[in-house]
Amino acid sequence: NKTAPLLLWLQGGPGSSSLFGMFYENGPFVVSEDLNILKREYSWTNAFSMLYIDNPVGAGFSFTLGREGYAENQVDIVKGLYKALQQFFRLFPEQRQNDFYIAGESYAAKYITYLSLLICLQKQKGISNLKESLNLKGVAIGNGFFDPLSYINLSETFFSRGLIDQKQANDLRRGEKKLIKLVQIGQYSKAYGLLMSLIWDVQTFTGYSSLENVLHSHNSEDENNYKNYLNLPEVRKAIHVGKLRFDEPSVMVKYYLQDDFMQSNKVILERLLNFNIKILIYNGNLDLLVPTASQEMLLGSLNWKFSEEFKRAKREIWQNERGFIIGHLVPHDEPLYAFEMIKNDQTGMVQVYGFDLDKAQDGRSSAAEDNEQESIKQCGVLGCHILVEARLLGGRRAISGEFPWQVALYSKTESEFEYSCGGAIVAPQWVITAAQCVFETEPEDLKGVIGVNDLASAQTSDEIFFDKVIVHENYTFETNREMLMDDIALLHVTKPIHFSSQLINAVCLPQKGKKSLKKADVTGWINAKQKGFSRNFLRKAVISLFPEKECARRFKTKFHVDAMLCAGFRNQKSMCIADIGGPLTQLRRNVNYLIGIASFGNTCVGKNYPRIYTRVSNYVDWINSHIAK
Repeated sequence: NKTAPLLLWLQGGPGSSSLFGMFYENGPFVVSEDLNILKREYSWTNAFSMLYIDNPVGAGFSFTLGREGYAENQVDIVKGLYKALQQFFRLFPEQRQNDFYIAGESYAAKYITYLSLLICLQKQKGISNLKESLNLKGVAIGNGFFDPLSYINLSETFFSRGLIDQKQANDLRRGEKKLIKLVQIGQYSKAYGLLMSLIWDVQTFTGYSSLENVLHSHNSEDENNYKNYLNLPEVRKAIHVGKLRFDEPSVMVKYYLQDDFMQSNKVILERLLNFNIKILIYNGNLDLLVPTASQEMLLGSLNWKFSEEFKRAKREIWQNERGFIIGHLVPHDEPLYAFEMIKNDQTGMVQVYGFDLDKAQDGRSSAAEDNEQESIKQCGVLGCHILVEARLLGGRRAISGEFPWQVALYSKTESEFEYSCGGAIVAPQWVITAAQCVFETEPEDLKGVIGVNDLASAQTSDEIFFDKVIVHENYTFETNREMLMDDIALLHVTKPIHFSSQLINAVCLPQKGKKSLKKADVTGWINAKQKGFSRNFLRKAVISLFPEKECARRFKTKFHVDAMLCAGFRNQKSMCIADIGGPLTQLRRNVNYLIGIASFGNTCVGKNYPRIYTRVSNYVDWINSHIAK
């Protein structure tokens, strides 16, 4: 059927081959113990054209010739997937017009939500690189590993099922508390290592080598049938893999993604839910890795435009005569009902937990939906396509929307406004900057430009004006010592800033006293004296935070550890970013936080020589008190 909907299946792991899904879960064939090929009765190919991609690179037969080819984060993964889709639709252009679905399970929840949001945003903006936007109709995610902290409850899961005793549960709880703290401070690789240790403890306590289904303590032997089949010489020759090793699951893929593993995709899922595509989230009730109760709690905590309707929806009963005995691999454990569920989703009949998305959308105008979508816009969050372009295309010039909180401040000199400082949006009517930029300045002598990276292209519609300047009451500047204390100020905007979905948004404030990670993003307009660059374009750099002791040694009495931090280039070429008052930000769990405000020090810092930033976490109470007023 040339017009059948196309479904892309992605396996989890990370590092598992999608051929596992094809042969063991939902593809057209099953491999028997004697390595013969049998037809699967409830194959998803009965309703869809199926596309299976080994992902990320290194999984299954996919390969890279060097370590730089392995993915280290979701952006790397989505870049590879997007390129694969580009090539697929060049080879099969007739598929581009068909309805398109993306499905998968477990860790693939991250790939699916990220890729789907990218497609949705590109379609919204009309910037798809696939010549024509994909006709994405929906996604289906089984036992999805969206938010690691939501599933860090091994102690409760196994104790409640009688698989461990009280002492063992207490041992696990202590480890879980340490793990949660590591995630909260951004030590993701250490958190991953601790999680693997806790899972090993669980396996030792229970005798379970597999945690996919409480009824089965070990993986079934028939899981290896398809691997043995794929390694037959005649099969390898037929599928043109030469001498490539079939790596399942890939240890190298897991190794390079260990820092990504414990990071949440909750924000990405929330943003995806606000687009008008079908989203089916299902969970095996006997899964020990992603327990159904934990998934229910996560879904109830999501912030999206129909979250309240979802919470009030009546739960429907949907079961077979003997009940469900489904673990982590839903299509394998209940092939008939998994097929009916996914097929019904394709026809638009499914109701997840009794929530009818089509009915909820009735009566809502597109304008109302747009307004509602923008009203839930979260601080510090970027569009998915912006994340992909910014992190992967690299370069020193920021792309449009990459730093949507950036403000260019202009001061009036005689009859003209001239660029003077940087700043950042922290609330709909508030901009933050350095006190030295606005000290003893009247609000009518200031204006800001937002939502643009090229100052030469700024229009009057990009301008904001102020009616109040609040300089920190303890701000001091000692010229003889070249030192500034409490170098922070707030500007009140005359009219609330309209946060667009792509170009304008506030940056999040950090928690009071929150420790910063080792790397941060600094942005600003290039110093006019630097050769070969135009000041008009916003530029970016990743810089290192220097240890407090080193900062104190370098700046001596000028540096105050509670109120300042210092950052610069470590063992890399420096660049001149001239913006006093400009933001220093860090990305935590897909959300950007303002950790510093450029204060003093050489703007063209050399290698291994930092400059001083006002430590924003020390001023959170001061900021919030003025915003509250």
